[in-house]
Amino acid sequence: MSAMPARPRLRSALTRGIAIALLAGFCAPPAALAQDFPIEFLRMMAARRGAPPASVRTLRQLLAAQPMAEAEKSRVAAILDAAEKDAAAGRTAAAQRGLAEARAALAGTPWTPAQAFASSLDVAPRTPILDAARPVAMKIGASYEAVTPPGARLRLSLERRGGPAISLGEKPLVARRTETVTVAIPAAMATGRYAFISEIVVDGASLARSSAQVDVVRDLASAEARAERRLAAVKASEDAAATVRYPYALAKSVASGQRELERPPLADRLTRSDDVLTALEAGLDPIRHGVGDQRRAYRLSGADELMPLRIYVPTTWKPGTALPIVLALHGGGGDENEMLEVDGGKFGKLAERYGYIVVSPFGYRPVGAWGSPITLPSVYGSTTKEGRAVGGPERARMLELSEKDALTALDRIATEYGADRKRMFVTGHSMGGGGTWYLAHKHRALWAGAAASAGPFFVDGYDLERLRGMGVMIVQGEGDPPSLAADRKLAADLLIRGIGVTYLETPSVNHGQTFGASLPSIFEFFERQRLRGNPTIKLPLK
Repeated sequence: MSAMPARPRLRSALTRGIAIALLAGFCAPPAALAQDFPIEFLRMMAARRGAPPASVRTLRQLLAAQPMAEAEKSRVAAILDAAEKDAAAGRTAAAQRGLAEARAALAGTPWTPAQAFASSLDVAPRTPILDAARPVAMKIGASYEAVTPPGARLRLSLERRGGPAISLGEKPLVARRTETVTVAIPAAMATGRYAFISEIVVDGASLARSSAQVDVVRDLASAEARAERRLAAVKASEDAAATVRYPYALAKSVASGQRELERPPLADRLTRSDDVLTALEAGLDPIRHGVGDQRRAYRLSGADELMPLRIYVPTTWKPGTALPIVLALHGGGGDENEMLEVDGGKFGKLAERYGYIVVSPFGYRPVGAWGSPITLPSVYGSTTKEGRAVGGPERARMLELSEKDALTALDRIATEYGADRKRMFVTGHSMGGGGTWYLAHKHRALWAGAAASAGPFFVDGYDLERLRGMGVMIVQGEGDPPSLAADRKLAADLLIRGIGVTYLETPSVNHGQTFGASLPSIFEFFERQRLRGNPTIKLPLK
């Protein structure tokens, strides 16, 4: 159980709370970097460098901490050295075999011919959405050549958290590099999120096991046809219709490989779709001008895709009420639900209390970065150039559409609810913190203030002078070494330039805890922006 976070310490440009000596020169040691760096960017870095070298580094770290005889450690180290050389020379299959042997040794598993075969295979459904109305195709691939033992079989099952495994049967394995097998989903199986378990079995023993997250649905094509017939028979706003259609569009995008499975199970999206349809059939539009916590969708021009969107509108809102509005940007790998689910829905509770509309977009893709070509670990002030070559037409398009999704969603909701555009704010965490800096800098005229949480991910050439005169806040946790040093330096540089900044650093919280711990202070900061030009407003505001 983690300790309760200590009370945040607020430091402002109006005080002398930031000591320059504290802000300069901090550099996290490599071990801390490997452990604490935001996981979404580590994945991006691994993909650029190639999996074998990254795996060699990881296994070396595990080997160093492994209690085993020195002779065995030396043997495994030699295997890893050879795998690294094979990877560098382009001998990927040999490198993968070496890595598999090293992993087996670290797990205490004998490296037999049968184990070498089992470790060579990669088994996964062709799509993570499994329709019980039709057979499911499984792709079996081998990362290196190995002799198939007699009687080798593939055992498949589905598991739900807290429930028993549901067997999908066993299939014989043949000595081919790749093959496809099909399995049937039991007709009576409940829909929802499952773990798809694949096991390689030889002589009755399970030698390798892998798990993939899947959603089980039932006859999705027929369900979509029924939804379209029901939708055609009612009057619906554009976004209500988009919300009804979204889960079916998502399923097609996932099946085609354009999108990944989302954190909310598809079954939840389908339930939301049906609930909206039921309300429309009763003569009510639950989307347009709805209040409270809302899950909805809209069509993003340029992408020609339906984008999910989550918003919070105070229950006190009435037409003609111009409320302030906040754009909330999630971290890498997240979705539109992340920000409004921090600390049990703290964002929505504070929005209700202070009277703010919150817009939490998806960002086109989980690592769309809100348009900012972030290139970690090149945080603010770093001399590291690692990863600055990330790009290409596909990446450029993702960045463009991620930015467009954020700004389009904000504009649509601001228009629909008549928000106060003079009190428009942007905030975000981690990748969303980097997006906050990027959008605040690029679209300076939009914002009354910006609050970036643990996201000092800057593009070379940012002009900090563009932030002069705008309310700027930086929030950090003392347990977040990689971005902590960069945010301290950024705050110091802003102060040295005479650019106002409010700096909040919370003791005893890590990267994932920073935003939730800071949210009350972020809302207080947004409220204090009303004092600009309004010195008669009394504090505290809430």
